[in-house]
Amino acid sequence: MRQIYVGCSLTQSSDKFRAFVFSFKAKLAKAVPCTVLEFKGLTEGSNADVFEHDLNNVRTSDALIFIVDYPAIGLGMEIGEAIVLKKPILCLHAKDASVTRMLRGASELGRVRMDTYEDEVDAVSKAANFVAKL
Repeated sequence: MRQIYVGCSLTQSSDKFRAFVFSFKAKLAKAVPCTVLEFKGLTEGSNADVFEHDLNNVRTSDALIFIVDYPAIGLGMEIGEAIVLKKPILCLHAKDASVTRMLRGASELGRVRMDTYEDEVDAVSKAANFVAKL
């Protein structure tokens, strides 16, 4: 079974967004055969544990889905690591999200696939389609 890592900003995001991401991950795991790897989150483990655990998820996953609605240095580190490892990457964002030009450039160069989503159902559908085509 494929291992998928879903990354996002936790520190800078709202409670509503974090709830969206947790729901998205659960629905993705039901929509397509895969194991969705867990990140450490905001309170579990030390800072060093979070660094090692989450980057290990990037390294061991078969593909990565990043929800990039909110900027985050940690998220950027994960995306950069995934690009270096030449992993399949899908970056999803709401239509009104402000996405950095650096990430848009990576998309233009074919390093990541980028797509917008309307709502959670749309995001899960696009992510499931991405995983199914691996």
